[in-house]
Amino acid sequence: MPESMKRGNPAVQRGVQSLVGAYDSLISSLGALVALGLLLMPLLIAVDVLLRATNIGSIKWSVDICEYILFISTYLGAPWLLRLGLHVRVDIVVQSLPKRFARRFEQFLDLSGVIVCCIMTYYGGLAAIDAYRLGLKQYKSITVADWPFHVVFTFSMALLVLEFVRRLPRPEEAIETKDVIVGV
Repeated sequence: MPESMKRGNPAVQRGVQSLVGAYDSLISSLGALVALGLLLMPLLIAVDVLLRATNIGSIKWSVDICEYILFISTYLGAPWLLRLGLHVRVDIVVQSLPKRFARRFEQFLDLSGVIVCCIMTYYGGLAAIDAYRLGLKQYKSITVADWPFHVVFTFSMALLVLEFVRRLPRPEEAIETKDVIVGV
């Protein structure tokens, strides 16, 4: 908890702690949901292959469902991966800088992440509204509305904004926790 919050009103502190706890639970739940979806994909494919091999039939929509799971997992898993520090990053520049400059560079990168994700949230929201208003659909073996995918994208970008903001005041932790592997 930041030092400034330790001196504040206890009721406000409890409220903020409750919100942070709920947010942390949301991020962890998204990580678990992504893991479940990625587990479901090979099971669905295996059942489809088994049905085809035994001439019982097939699950015609299995490929589409797997595509949707991959899309949703990519975006809903991103805030969780960023939280754990397991996102894709190239540390060669940060590691080559003196620690003081490395911290500032990390802050610059996190601030850049905030700005880019804010822009993506805004335009993703506009795309979701347009897709809903126009009734856009994806026509494959199953027909689904397009707007929920835009909502997933927008929601994910908004969560990434919050994650990058949380990283801003503590970049030394991002630098010092190299090669950390943490689970759900």
